[in-house]
Amino acid sequence: MFAEFVDRQNRSKNIIVFNVHEQSSHNNTTDTDSITHIFNKLGTDIKPIKISRLGKPNNKSRPLKIELQAASEVFKILGLSRNLKSDQNFKDIRLASDKTPYQREFLRDLRNQLSVRISKGEPNLTIKYYKGQPTIVSSVVQKN
Repeated sequence: MFAEFVDRQNRSKNIIVFNVHEQSSHNNTTDTDSITHIFNKLGTDIKPIKISRLGKPNNKSRPLKIELQAASEVFKILGLSRNLKSDQNFKDIRLASDKTPYQREFLRDLRNQLSVRISKGEPNLTIKYYKGQPTIVSSVVQKN
């Protein structure tokens, strides 16, 4: 339990960026340039501390792990990330917080439960975060 807490604290300053084209080594454009371009498009002047690719090189673009100064910068960038969808050059790029293996497994199980419940006929279900915890809820807006 304590190790999970420490791992979450360590990852709280990280963002994972998916679908950023991986440049060959002889090309002048680097991952740093790509991330700077994305952050500029978001309208923020936040500077990453460290940028690294995750996984072994293959035919696909590997995710980028971006380490920032503070967790508040992560929230700011994730909040602005929806603005990327409107730009044709950035529409496939996806940003997410860095999750621990336990969090990823929990979310995977929750998605499986959601698909089972939907296939059994339960309509209008989605996953929402309440107090930092993902849960399956009805996606129908209730009026008070």
